[in-house]
Amino acid sequence: MKHLTAIGISFLSAALLAGPAEKLDPVSEFYPDWQGVTPNGYICGREIGPSDLRHKVTIVVEVEANEKLKEQLMLAGPIVTYSSLNGVSTEGLDWDTLDLPRDVIAVVSVHGAKKHSVVTDIWEKQGLKEEEAALIRGCRQLGTSVYDDVTFTGAPDNGGKYPFVYVMGPGAGKEPLYKGELTEASAKEAIAVVNKAKRQIAGWDQKWQPFYGNVGVPKYNTSLAKALEKGKTARKCPLDSVQKGLLADIKSADEERSKEAQILFDAINQTRSDLLIRIRYEVGERPHCAYYDLQTLFKYWPNTPKKALDAVMTRMKAYPLAESLGKIYVKLKLWSDPSFTCKNASEAKKIVAELKKMKKQLAPHKESQNINIQNGALLLDSKIDGVIDLVQSKVESK
Repeated sequence: MKHLTAIGISFLSAALLAGPAEKLDPVSEFYPDWQGVTPNGYICGREIGPSDLRHKVTIVVEVEANEKLKEQLMLAGPIVTYSSLNGVSTEGLDWDTLDLPRDVIAVVSVHGAKKHSVVTDIWEKQGLKEEEAALIRGCRQLGTSVYDDVTFTGAPDNGGKYPFVYVMGPGAGKEPLYKGELTEASAKEAIAVVNKAKRQIAGWDQKWQPFYGNVGVPKYNTSLAKALEKGKTARKCPLDSVQKGLLADIKSADEERSKEAQILFDAINQTRSDLLIRIRYEVGERPHCAYYDLQTLFKYWPNTPKKALDAVMTRMKAYPLAESLGKIYVKLKLWSDPSFTCKNASEAKKIVAELKKMKKQLAPHKESQNINIQNGALLLDSKIDGVIDLVQSKVESK
């Protein structure tokens, strides 16, 4: 993986030495200032940040690390399965066009755990009966985030009753849509609220988009659009300066400006977070897609901590052809982009010749004993045919 190493590993080592920053960013007064979602508080499941918990339907289940923790997790399991990612089955998915569902996110907030193993030992060491394992399963899925003491200023008071559940809506505001002690009966009430809030998202005029959220065209913050335009051709395009400007606007006394800045800031962070979780899904089945998304990650967030990618890099190295297939896929994505144009017929001819050479390179891999490499080569071969026609048509239409 020389190419990946050259792009990523050198700076990842430096980022790891620096360590993750845990200081809280300013938050618009109109949105929850989520706390406790830090690397030190992470127990298991999906790793997230505070931005991930805004502009979605957010389910929070609070449990207490006491002698009844297992029973609490058994009650929590069924409701946290409603996290959008927990409903994803990766088998047979077309990762070239798939948008992972993201409307609902679920967090289990553990209070009073002196060690994180207090939670994980319940299924790793203590052993569970079949029925218990089925109920707790939702707490162990990749789409559930388990952290220490997740809360926000003004969060509902559980009154010492555990497990406790509350549901936050996707819009502005800090008042939960539902709150109460979690029981089998109250879980049904909470789920009904979740489904209603999902319909609210479905009714948004401006659908959620990477980097922009549901802002559409920013009114106050133009630096993001300029940076992303530069990023179309730039090898690296860090968004640090853009986010710094957005954090300044978040503190604005102008409500409209503050809200827009918060949505854009969170959208940038959510785009990164969604990329990381997407890569974790892709790397086992479509390593060439994971390779492509890693390039996007390295372009906009070159200081991503090494720890966030360790597992991915290990699995990527298990596929010796991932890099070569990935390089082909990167070019196919570029040439099939609607904004790409050929300067002249000569350039188009050169690209078509390269595409035909790619088909020859893929031929032996379509017979690979590794089913993931075989499937990847077959998909890329099919895509090449479409890109050849597309490139030729772009010249012919001039």
